[in-house]
Amino acid sequence: MKRGRMSRILAAALFCICSAVYFFSPARAVMDSHYSMLLGENLWRHHSFALDRYFVHPDRHWSHAPTGTNLPYHVYRHAGHIFYTYPPGSSVLSIPIVMAANAAGITATHPRNGYDRDGELNIERIGAALVAALTVAVIFLASLQFLDERRAAAVALAAAFATGLWSTASRVLWSHTWGCCLLAVAILVLARAANGARLRPVLLASLVGLMYLTRPATSFSVIAITLFVALRHRRDFLPYALTGAVWLAIFLVFTFATTGHLLSPYYKGGARFTLQFIREGVPGILVSPSRGLFVYSPATLIAFWFAWRNRSATPLLQLATGAVLLNIVVMFAWPMWWGGFGYGARLLTDIVPWLALMAALGWSAAIETPRQNKPATAMAARAAAVLLLAVSVAMQAVGAFSMAAWRWNIFPNNIDEHQERLWDWRNAQFLQPFVSGK
Repeated sequence: MKRGRMSRILAAALFCICSAVYFFSPARAVMDSHYSMLLGENLWRHHSFALDRYFVHPDRHWSHAPTGTNLPYHVYRHAGHIFYTYPPGSSVLSIPIVMAANAAGITATHPRNGYDRDGELNIERIGAALVAALTVAVIFLASLQFLDERRAAAVALAAAFATGLWSTASRVLWSHTWGCCLLAVAILVLARAANGARLRPVLLASLVGLMYLTRPATSFSVIAITLFVALRHRRDFLPYALTGAVWLAIFLVFTFATTGHLLSPYYKGGARFTLQFIREGVPGILVSPSRGLFVYSPATLIAFWFAWRNRSATPLLQLATGAVLLNIVVMFAWPMWWGGFGYGARLLTDIVPWLALMAALGWSAAIETPRQNKPATAMAARAAAVLLLAVSVAMQAVGAFSMAAWRWNIFPNNIDEHQERLWDWRNAQFLQPFVSGK
């Protein structure tokens, strides 16, 4: 069997396995993504971003609306119309999923209440599983540019079950879900170019444009990719830049039409980085018992080790490492570095495709330029890698299976109001299934 055909079969198998595991993992809570599928349904049925028809009686479907506005925080009023607060990318990209769900009788609308929360959850449950599984398949194809099928599958499976792809991106359609998928496809384009294929700058610029329209936090990856194209693919930079300018114009026109400003309040909020939060953000992002990256996904240390060991191997490895470090360092200075309600290192879910690329490139370099290690040292390294992966999978499984872990954000106190809970090892989020007995 030719490698190309075998690779497609393996990619399809990874997609099917991961989508099934993701779909049947029971823990999920719709929070920021409320109304995202309602917007997608409204776009294909009524071709409008205005959600007015669903908010005649918002109190019937949202009991936590702030006093005086009678609207939940997910939407806002502008020029007499009601619009979705969060970026529209996920809603637009999910239209085919919404259409298929509607055809099967699953809808986010309700004839009396305007909005059907259960219908939204069901659409997001299906969509998140499919999109996150697609991300895993694309990570496999990108890793395959540098590794054999067995090792590429190992990288993809580690990304699938040892990172926030399982505990966050596959739970509901967070903006992380489509953001990771788009980034993985962009990385695949870069990986193929590194193997001698044409870069395809228009496609790459469209992917990074959609990334920003889906999740503003991906702007750090957008910056890294843009600099990489400017420095390493100069002949392709002009079409890349022109395509990016078109996407920027689309973004500005949409934002002005729906908010009256060139930047919506949500995008302006991304400028709140300040050095005063670094003192707490650095240890919090990395080792907090309820939010630390190395606590909830210690397998990421393997990618860092590969990258450090082969740091001068390829420009693409340097890009991946730089993008990961940029994302992490910027999050140090984010006022809400813990990410509000979520599980584990939710805000760093966006870097999973980069981490997978680091692992694939670093592993490839290690194979091509082996170092003379003592058998005992090599065995210890393998044992450490297996242990880190096992702990990571166990940690992510808690977020995928335990609603008690998600309720930790609220009980006994709201985490946004009691950040001291983020440092309590005795009441860490991952311990909740065992503490609460649920």
